[in-house]
Amino acid sequence: MRIRRYVYTALMFVVLSISSYAGLSYLNSHEYIAHAQSGENDKSERDIIKIPPPIEGTLESVPAAHIQKLQLSDIQILISEGKTLIFRVELAHSINEHRMGMMFRSNIPSGTGMLFLFDDVKERMFWMKNTWEPLDIIFIRQDGVIHNIHHNAVPRSLEYIRSEGKVQHVLEIGGGEAKRLGITIGNRVIYD
Repeated sequence: MRIRRYVYTALMFVVLSISSYAGLSYLNSHEYIAHAQSGENDKSERDIIKIPPPIEGTLESVPAAHIQKLQLSDIQILISEGKTLIFRVELAHSINEHRMGMMFRSNIPSGTGMLFLFDDVKERMFWMKNTWEPLDIIFIRQDGVIHNIHHNAVPRSLEYIRSEGKVQHVLEIGGGEAKRLGITIGNRVIYD
């Protein structure tokens, strides 16, 4: 009986060691490029930001099951006549992607975010459970117009953040970005 227990313990140690190594390799092997641009054609090297993997950290702090790789897309926010911001966002389509959202991120670079895509139009509620960084949560109507913005949502808070009206999609960006870039209610978000 003791021999069986020792063999089982040794096998579990080997399995966990291999899983940890594979998971850390995955975390270190992905890199994305984001473009933060304003104006018509003023692209420059300073506008290119390298984004860390979708979820940072070690397997001890972030369960491997929580690692998700989402489709990336560029979206535009028209903030005034002739002034457009371009964000490189991850697209959250499924219920599981919506639930995970931007949890466990230790860094949200400028010009990046996550766009939550829904099929229906209704009052939306979000919270900041397991979200380590402050976020600006932008609620978008069916016609693409920004209906409401919740600035600097408090990390790890379980308090509900409401859209305060019927919306279809939600954009999350780094906390303070909306004010810094001049994004306001009434601006239009364009995405494919």
